[in-house]
Amino acid sequence: MTVVSKKISIVIALITLTTIVGCGNILNTERPPLAIEKHGVNQWKLPWEKSTWSRDFGPEQSGHFHSLAIGDFNNDGIVDIAGGSYEPGTIFLWHGDDAGNWERAHRFRIRGDIRSLAAGDLNNDGWLDIVSSIIGDTNGIQVWISNNGKFRDFKPVTEKDFYDGLRLADINNDGILDIIAANKTSETKGGINVWLGTSDGSFIEETGPTRMNMYSDVEIGDFNNDGKLDIVGAAWGHSGGALRVWLGSGDGRWSAMEAEIEKGSFWGVDVADVNGDGNPDIISAANFDGVKIFYGDGKGDFPKNDTLAKQGNFWRAKAVDLNNDGLLDIAATLSDNNGVIVWYQKSWFNWLIAKDEGLPRKGSYFDIEFADFNDDNKLDIAATTYGEGIKIWLKDIDNLAESETKKEVVDGVKKEEEAMKSPVPVFYTSVFFDTETADLSPEATAILNNLLNVLNSVEGTVLRLKKHANFKEADSKQSPGNHALSEERIKTVTDFFISRGITQERIEIDTLVDSKIEEEGEDEKAWQENRRIDIAVNYGKSPDSKQEDITQIDDTPETDKEGIYAYPFVEKGDLIPVKEYKAWRLVNDIPEYRIGPKDKLSITFWIGLEEKKYEVTVSPQNTVSFSYIKNFNVSGFTPTELEKEFTKQLSEVFRDPFVKVEIPDANKSAYTTSIFGAVRTTVRGDTGPGTYPLLGKVRFSQFLSQHGGHMDTADLTRVQLTRDRKTYFVNLFDALFRSDYRQDVIVEDGDVFFIPSKTEIKNRVYVMGEVGKPGLFTFDNEISLLDAVISAGGPTVYSKSRQVLVIRGEVEKPEVIKVNLMDVVQRGDFRKNIPLNSGDVVYVARNILGDIRNFIRAFGPFIQLANLPTSIYEGTTFPRIKGVPFEREVAPSISTIQQGVPTLPEGAGAWQGGAAK
Repeated sequence: MTVVSKKISIVIALITLTTIVGCGNILNTERPPLAIEKHGVNQWKLPWEKSTWSRDFGPEQSGHFHSLAIGDFNNDGIVDIAGGSYEPGTIFLWHGDDAGNWERAHRFRIRGDIRSLAAGDLNNDGWLDIVSSIIGDTNGIQVWISNNGKFRDFKPVTEKDFYDGLRLADINNDGILDIIAANKTSETKGGINVWLGTSDGSFIEETGPTRMNMYSDVEIGDFNNDGKLDIVGAAWGHSGGALRVWLGSGDGRWSAMEAEIEKGSFWGVDVADVNGDGNPDIISAANFDGVKIFYGDGKGDFPKNDTLAKQGNFWRAKAVDLNNDGLLDIAATLSDNNGVIVWYQKSWFNWLIAKDEGLPRKGSYFDIEFADFNDDNKLDIAATTYGEGIKIWLKDIDNLAESETKKEVVDGVKKEEEAMKSPVPVFYTSVFFDTETADLSPEATAILNNLLNVLNSVEGTVLRLKKHANFKEADSKQSPGNHALSEERIKTVTDFFISRGITQERIEIDTLVDSKIEEEGEDEKAWQENRRIDIAVNYGKSPDSKQEDITQIDDTPETDKEGIYAYPFVEKGDLIPVKEYKAWRLVNDIPEYRIGPKDKLSITFWIGLEEKKYEVTVSPQNTVSFSYIKNFNVSGFTPTELEKEFTKQLSEVFRDPFVKVEIPDANKSAYTTSIFGAVRTTVRGDTGPGTYPLLGKVRFSQFLSQHGGHMDTADLTRVQLTRDRKTYFVNLFDALFRSDYRQDVIVEDGDVFFIPSKTEIKNRVYVMGEVGKPGLFTFDNEISLLDAVISAGGPTVYSKSRQVLVIRGEVEKPEVIKVNLMDVVQRGDFRKNIPLNSGDVVYVARNILGDIRNFIRAFGPFIQLANLPTSIYEGTTFPRIKGVPFEREVAPSISTIQQGVPTLPEGAGAWQGGAAK
């Protein structure tokens, strides 16, 4: 074959290969590969179909949000949005107007991270209610009942344990929605919890399928096509992480055996019929392990699966038809600063990942939902973000429609501003940035520190930030363009203040327009003017605050009744909800003792000037008798109520009788409460551990102080309360020293409090190997692997942190867990930061340098002994390198000989040979 023929053959082969690759996988034999870039995914573009998304709108442009719920909360036929933030801990509710604009309607302040939101009509009154899961100072699950669009005070379903994802569904087929929640408290106190609903919006029974492992999300579906709802849970963690399915029986019970679909560490799960075969499938979003689809067979099994992304820290992945082709697509969010990703399903081309459609490729995103927000019969996307509020992208909106919507937003906000009183301006300033960067310079940091001092010293001041964009194009690694770069800069300024204790409520961002170009010139001065963030310090209410921050919309203001507290503890009711206390009741807004068995009453009544006194004891049957009153049942009466009742009955015998009922504290014995543990005993009586009478309404801190107080060694953070055969933990330390009065519970009859002592060590772990301070470490509550290693002084330079062993279990069958601690430190993979059990042994392995060090330590004396002759020789000779081996010269010879008797120095003593004095 000639050279020319070879060249022609090569060209033909290249053209053929290019044609095959360029046309895609025509035979559909294999999915086109996804290019993985670190933790994120390179996005592929569909060359024949361009699907555009608008710039990000949204009701809130700042704040750290985790959760999202979509629904028509005011019954106007338009989609509204509820968002849950974790900085600050708040639930916001915005009403939509079918044009992409939003008006904030309600705000519920909560001390905690709102992990998940769900909307549904819990009491079947035709209005959507809200359910939230919270982790923080407030824990558990709360229900907010809507009263014709106005939300009443929340009802706690549970106020213990840590819950993440939740769903609403009718599990037991009674026509009432139930709550299904993912519990991530710990590996032994987690699981899936289910509460069955009642017609009034309350929940009475917990019937979850498991209490093991830490679950981050949950979803429901009929996986075996028996007409009964089943559950799939996404578990997170090093050892217990997996996708698991429980089949339901339709009455709140579950199959005894759980089906483990796949091991791994999962953040989110969704259920939909992705492939259109009539069977529900499972879509998983994994922590570091990408997105997968598990195809159901309609019998409860999932024999086939597809992998859309092999890695990436995906928070949620949900199925939705975004391009109206009748096929479900997948939209997913990433929490590792890699934005939002959409996979389109093609019947002949399988899955394609979209590119350059306007969705963000950077940023940390969490929950995601879909709805038609602008009434164009196309589904739009809403997602929660870290630091940038809630973003909404409208589907297929052109520039004209975008500008019109933008103008409506501006006009609407301007009208609201004109109708509201403006704040008092204090002063204005600006911070400037270098070209193509969002990093703070030393000069900008100094300006922000001065502003920080003003905000900390003057109460009522707020910041208003306005961003600008450079006129010339940017080629920044931090952001793809000028407008995005201005977003990064304003986020930098916002994070500066938030990280130093300024709440998000005091920081307002000008959302009237996008990043504004002030100077149209192309000289350096104009460019510098546009590389800035304007900051206004105002005093007073912001014009952006569209409504007063309230948790209850009512005609009458809130009063300081029992269980109602001012912000920051807006949650109403006691920490442990009680419908009615046995020992006391409010009478005319004053708490009064309720009379019970064995109490001694002092009854006085007058007939004219004649006075009659009686001392009566309440019988075990709760009855008393005196004068014309026979066997009257006084159970539950207060003295004031009993006076009215006695007056009414004696009026049938006497004319205008006046009755007075009194019960001194010494005569109250119907109700008791017990305290044990680290309780101080004093010389006076009624102190120390024991059982004492309950004299009426009293909080635990008062009750404890009346009976000796706590000892110096008391652990006030975990006071154990047993009430009605249930155990609760109360943080009395927060009540006494952090003003969290909800932790200072009202004492009830029969309560048993136990105050543990700090000296009573509950748990211990052993940390050995290459750590700074190996030894035995004790802890009271829970401790993680990283906590234990840091407590032991941290890994040494000779440690092999990628090989840390946790040894636990019985002597006969020990369990060894191998953990790469560097994944926790360098990648933030906290699923590897496993919780430790009491008795665990942690061993940090040595690296090769540690082995060399130990060899030298062990054989050091022998090496020194072997080198002893050489050492002596080296002391008398000087080496001279001249090839190999070394050649050495002899010691230098004497060149000068001293002759004569040497003279002594002046003043020499006898020890030097001089004369003794």
